[in-house]
Amino acid sequence: MGLSGMKTRLLVLCVLGMVASSAFANQIVVLSTGTGSQGEASNLTFLAGPSDGPFASPFSSADFASARSGDAGLFTNRNGFWATGSSLGADWISTKAFQNVLDGGGSALFALDFQLTDNSFTSATLTLNGGVDNSIGVDATVAANFGLAGPVQGVYLNGSPLSGDSILTGGIFSAPAFSLQRTDVASLLVHGTNTLYVYMADTGGPSGLAFTGTLDVIGTTVVPLPAGVWLFGTALALLGGSKMRNSRFRRT
Repeated sequence: MGLSGMKTRLLVLCVLGMVASSAFANQIVVLSTGTGSQGEASNLTFLAGPSDGPFASPFSSADFASARSGDAGLFTNRNGFWATGSSLGADWISTKAFQNVLDGGGSALFALDFQLTDNSFTSATLTLNGGVDNSIGVDATVAANFGLAGPVQGVYLNGSPLSGDSILTGGIFSAPAFSLQRTDVASLLVHGTNTLYVYMADTGGPSGLAFTGTLDVIGTTVVPLPAGVWLFGTALALLGGSKMRNSRFRRT
């Protein structure tokens, strides 16, 4: 191959190699039950469970799908023992808009969709703060009281439980309420639509959930080439191939 042919091929490879280029990107997603005094919390949907009791078994893939396609969560009247929405940074939601001691809501698996534009993920930190009545997830004591096989975790990403213990129980509906953080959730994320699931377990009386949080993601995004660069690269490839063929013909 002549020097000019080698230069042409190198240029073509450099241009086409740009297709696989990528850029680091930081994305911060805000997660919240939202604010409102009544009506639907349209950003969350839920799978309804029993009143005054937890779900009878751990969640299946069908349960997670039902939570995503379920009714919207409802902003509910605040029980006098609950922290105010202003102190939590979000208002309370439940399975009922109006509750009292004799007519409370029930357990629910809430689903909150969010979008990620990265193609792959280097690290991700999930932080949630809020309040819940009665608990997020079910601990061993509650499980035994209701005849369940064992504890059930309370927070999931795309149907997978967070690492460690995400069960939060016992009087965490007054400020300061619960706080949860995980720095190892990158492997649970996907490009495009993701879903955060929070299990609000009701064991008697009114039920409610309020939270705010963030998902801080560091990942990489593939940078697509403009159509003009594709055309330029294709033209160079054809030109290089033509020169090589002409060169071989002249030598024979």
